Amino acid sequence: MSVTPLAQQIYGFALSAIGGLLLGAGFDLYRTLVRVGRRRWWTSVADYLIWLFGAAIFFLLLLWGNLGEVRVYVFMGLAFGLFLYFRFVSEEVRAFWEGMLELILHVLRMILYLATFPFVFAYRLLRDCMSYLYRNMVKLKRWIHQKVRIPLRRAIQFLRVRLSSLSSRWKKIKGRIGQRFRRPPPGPPPNEN
Repeated sequence: MSVTPLAQQIYGFALSAIGGLLLGAGFDLYRTLVRVGRRRWWTSVADYLIWLFGAAIFFLLLLWGNLGEVRVYVFMGLAFGLFLYFRFVSEEVRAFWEGMLELILHVLRMILYLATFPFVFAYRLLRDCMSYLYRNMVKLKRWIHQKVRIPLRRAIQFLRVRLSSLSSRWKKIKGRIGQRFRRPPPGPPPNEN
């Protein structure tokens, strides 16, 4: 077992502290995403992602700073980095993550709005036109009934009465003409006696 030089230990400790800061930032991102998601499946996905991120950061920094050797000062540096992060930087970074998330959600809403606007506009326009036509068809039907149908019915009744009176007059005239020009009935046959 060899002893690691002090400079290498300080370098490993500093890298572990930086890893702690990165893990703290990842944890604040996780808290922001879980608060926005509020669904069980989303919480599970975020859990897996934060653990994968944390493990990847820890092992990459461990390999880079200590050649993969796990020492006590690595855990101390990680704890120190997390302490510094949550003590001094957490609020600002969380506000940054929330702002970024709001920006991303706003952009996604705008894209969704721009993608669906033509269809929603066409639907509303068609709905309003059909509603307008239906309302006006009812009014048009009422107007036709009052202005056209009722006077037309009265005119037809008037014509019917006039035509029936003309028909009866025509029959009388025809009967009189027929009587005037009728041949007299043949008389009795002459007696030949």
